[in-house]
Amino acid sequence: MLKYIEKLANPIVIFALILISLDAYNINNFPIQYMGFIVLFFLALTLIKKNVFHLTSTVYVGIVIMFVPLFFSFKFTKNFNLLIAENVRVFNLISFFIVFLFFYSSFKFAEESKFFYILERLIIIIAFFSLYLYVAQIFDFPEFNRNRPGTKLLGSSQQITFWPYQTHRLLGTFREPVLFVSYFSPLYLLTLKFKKKPSNIFIFLSSLSIGLASSDLVIIYFSIFLFVYIFISVFSYFKAKIKLKISKKLIFGLSLPIIFSFLTINECNINPQSYDCTQLDIDNALMTKIYDFDSYQELSDLDEDRINIFNYFISKGTEETSLGLYKPLKNYSNYLNFNLNIEQYLTNRTLPEYLSTRYLAQNFGTGNYSILKYFPNFQNLFVYIYLTYGSILLVLIASIFIFSFYFSKNKINIIYLHMIIFLFFLIPVEELTAYTGLIFGICYKILNKEVMNEQTL
Repeated sequence: MLKYIEKLANPIVIFALILISLDAYNINNFPIQYMGFIVLFFLALTLIKKNVFHLTSTVYVGIVIMFVPLFFSFKFTKNFNLLIAENVRVFNLISFFIVFLFFYSSFKFAEESKFFYILERLIIIIAFFSLYLYVAQIFDFPEFNRNRPGTKLLGSSQQITFWPYQTHRLLGTFREPVLFVSYFSPLYLLTLKFKKKPSNIFIFLSSLSIGLASSDLVIIYFSIFLFVYIFISVFSYFKAKIKLKISKKLIFGLSLPIIFSFLTINECNINPQSYDCTQLDIDNALMTKIYDFDSYQELSDLDEDRINIFNYFISKGTEETSLGLYKPLKNYSNYLNFNLNIEQYLTNRTLPEYLSTRYLAQNFGTGNYSILKYFPNFQNLFVYIYLTYGSILLVLIASIFIFSFYFSKNKINIIYLHMIIFLFFLIPVEELTAYTGLIFGICYKILNKEVMNEQTL
């Protein structure tokens, strides 16, 4: 049985990735994306081998550091619900480690060319379908019902698929454009580098999909990535006197998402009779450009959520470390609703009629009332890890990077792999999931393989 599952490992991983990509959909109020996490978790749990007990001491130290907060996080309740935030967070952390250890220690990369060949086909399919959905939303073509609640605090919030006076943004099968970019980019970058001769159609469709998401993250991240890649290539040439090797396909593949992200298409300019446009009184005179290359004039501007997170981390966060899984979020929530609690108290004391009324979303000038009921999140993996585990984990991660960079002769690959991992510290997702474990596991498997091979030469 195990041998049969082992032979099907690649197709099962691809199937799990398809499920994870269906972020915008539920089945009986259960997110399809979670099904993908569960498939990856049980595949890893089934096929993980004994060699997991023969890993380096660094891996064991990391596991101990990461698992300590779990022992202080379990909550026993009579009405157990798998989907409450606390249980999902614990499952995500456990599945991250199981999946990471499987791909790092047991996944067979002897067939890596076959794996990346299949992965390239999957990415092309996802990109093509995402581009169809992009066009479908403009021209009111049919698409599946997006029945999963949006990512805002209010559980009844709908997914946004229409921007009246802004560029139309590609969502694919995700609830937000930035979530599409966060999922799609690591797979694209891994295949771009480690598949032999990635096809031009793969690069073009993938880059177009990422660019049309119109996320400021794309410009910032891919610009940094491109600069670092060129810098390290040139530095290695002058430092080690080796032949200058700059892959044209890598330059092409890193540049195109940046170029396409400046492409702006306004739905009501293209199709003024679309359902969305007819529901609002849209002034088309304000949208004279179909292609607008001025959309990112203020990249440094932060929205209110990011400003709140930044202010909290600077003023309070650096004083509070190693707090466990839940304490950081509670402290952050108290920080945000401090004024709201005072306002609510004074209102209830002076105007008792408000006691019979609930104000979940409305605010009276001091903040958003929804955060009194729904816990906000940090939307940043770096902040959450620092507050949960303290600086020791960041020191461990930095040590791994320094060690691998020092001992490997192929500095470009080391930097490239860590740049993919770096993306997870930029995206507005704070949790480590089975998907994160898959990407981290593949990256460090390749990294470890290169370092060990060079050490044995």
